[in-house]
Amino acid sequence: MKRPGYDARRRNRNIGTAKQGHGQDNDMRIPERWSSDRVFYENLKSPIILNRKVHERELPILLEPTTSPFIYPCTVADVVHLLNTVPKEYVEMLDLFVFRHPTHTERNLRSVWGRLVYAADLGRYCGTTIYIESQREDDVFKWGKSLDPRREEELERLRSDGHEVEVLKRHIEIRCSSDSMRTTLLHRTILHELGHLEDWLTDANYETKTSHDKEVFAHRFAEQLATQLTKTGILPFERLDLEEDFAGTSLKRSFFGL
Repeated sequence: MKRPGYDARRRNRNIGTAKQGHGQDNDMRIPERWSSDRVFYENLKSPIILNRKVHERELPILLEPTTSPFIYPCTVADVVHLLNTVPKEYVEMLDLFVFRHPTHTERNLRSVWGRLVYAADLGRYCGTTIYIESQREDDVFKWGKSLDPRREEELERLRSDGHEVEVLKRHIEIRCSSDSMRTTLLHRTILHELGHLEDWLTDANYETKTSHDKEVFAHRFAEQLATQLTKTGILPFERLDLEEDFAGTSLKRSFFGL
């Protein structure tokens, strides 16, 4: 006879925990293909391939179609114009530029404005690549109120980009518009990734630098370059919607919120 209050499940303290496998079948991880050695961001889905001149050479641009409500806040012409106005020495080692539309899981786990990949493998195309990612139109981010110094600095950058920042009782709310996201991408993100590229190419000790030191360099590089481009009247510039970007391609204006 079992004693009153006896529960056989209590005999195993691992029941319902990760030690016994609980939750492992629905773990939020970015799925990888067993048949491929590529990283998740190298697996593009039916990208549209464009070739544009940047400082007198052809730069392949690969663009994944978006689905509503996601857009690329800056156009292909915006990116090409920016790269052509940046000093040539900062972009001559760039092999590819990618507009990437991440999956729902990737967006939840690895949400970024952009990234630099030093040796991307995209099949026919490979090499040093800058990515920018599609964003939800009129998105709203929620941050906790306990911010470390680096997070506080990023919040100020977002505010200066034109995002609406409101400190509420339980969290910080950041409201984005297509214009503020375009500013973040053109005035900071792409220049930031060029900063990582410059650091990688010029610092012999780059591989031993901490991620913090790499980020500090890239932020400083982007801020200085943005200031230089602003003083010369290059930044800011109106959104470029060029007919030749769409003629003879499967690009749609909806991909850019136009």
